[in-house]
Amino acid sequence: MTLFRLIGCIAVGSLCLFSCKWEFFSNPPNPTSPQEFKFYPGQISGWSESTNPDSFAIWTNQEMEANLDGGAAGWIQDGSVLSIQQDISGPSPEDILALVIMFNDSAQALTAYNDEQSSNPTQDSIPNFQKNVAFMANVGGVYTAYAHFKQFFFQLNVGGFPSEFEALKTTSSFLGLYQSDMKL
Repeated sequence: MTLFRLIGCIAVGSLCLFSCKWEFFSNPPNPTSPQEFKFYPGQISGWSESTNPDSFAIWTNQEMEANLDGGAAGWIQDGSVLSIQQDISGPSPEDILALVIMFNDSAQALTAYNDEQSSNPTQDSIPNFQKNVAFMANVGGVYTAYAHFKQFFFQLNVGGFPSEFEALKTTSSFLGLYQSDMKL
């Protein structure tokens, strides 16, 4: 009788393990907040989180409005929920200031993206991304990339690059990293 119980326990345990693995792989986890997009050293060679004390911040809408000197009103109106800002340092003097905003749904993130697209007449394609998903604005040599994936909107302020080509290539790497975090 003990042998039958042991075999039964093994069978039930195996079934539970298979069921849990199947559920994970058939429904992989998706980010539920912008802090899941925090960049960590080693994710892209030569890049790390800035050593500035305020290099990473999680903001509510009120905090975002206060920290962006009123620049967040449109995003708040579009339905933003929570955001992060992170200063990322590359090979000197290259750096990226990343802003990731979570909206209630993908339609609101798309609205924020479309607003940026319509207000930036000079747009460059970012390698590996369609323009309806990501683009880079070049205003007087100042590069800002915009993208949206699901309910998230991304703004990357890109500085210190020797050329537009290098800025586009690096931006593509960062957006690819964010996209892989989304399990897309």
